[in-house]
Amino acid sequence: MVFTTAAYAVDIENQDGKDYEVTTVSGDGGPVTFKLKAGETKKNACTNCSIMLGSDPTNWDAGDYEKMVIKDGKIHRQPGG
Repeated sequence: MVFTTAAYAVDIENQDGKDYEVTTVSGDGGPVTFKLKAGETKKNACTNCSIMLGSDPTNWDAGDYEKMVIKDGKIHRQPGG
């Protein structure tokens, strides 16, 4: 019998009209940087991580099953996410 553990991942959605460079840092690895295009959603971007937007040094902590949204150049936690 094989058991698997579900990954509780964080989604990041870009609701702005421009692309952003996003960096995520999870406890189980180093930083991962990727481009998130306007209107794009990155599913399973990270698990229990810190998220940074571009060169802004502000970190946003995100946990299991959360959805983070980029809007007006800032990261927001989606209500109910």
